[in-house]
Amino acid sequence: QIQIVDPANPDGYIQIGTVVFGSSVVFSSEENITEEVDFGITQYADTIFTEGFTNISNDRGQKRQLGFKFKNLEAQSRNFVELRRMFEAVGNIQKVLWIPTPQDPSEFAVFAKMREVPRERHKQMGKHYVSLDINTDESL
Repeated sequence: QIQIVDPANPDGYIQIGTVVFGSSVVFSSEENITEEVDFGITQYADTIFTEGFTNISNDRGQKRQLGFKFKNLEAQSRNFVELRRMFEAVGNIQKVLWIPTPQDPSEFAVFAKMREVPRERHKQMGKHYVSLDINTDESL
């Protein structure tokens, strides 16, 4: 049961998007994604071509894609251990809520599947480091 109390709402009704339940992983601040986030929106439509100079389309909605990178995570760190655990448990068959910019959660947040389980790049530089790229897609 979900109870929402919003007496300041002038509309007289509420609107809710996806309600997500489950565990979460919050990364510690000493390791994070790289500065760059790759974000895009794809428009989906059913299109019927006509004999005229245009076509007719029925909107099927917009879906977001999000990509980001982790560079030089310490292989023994909690961040990498939790990522690996999530890759093994979820794979690319279940949706995950990704919030790459917690200072502004709604800016790039997506509830999406990974396009593929990321390939890890390992290197030894005194310590064992791992880098990987995550690409998600709401339409999957």
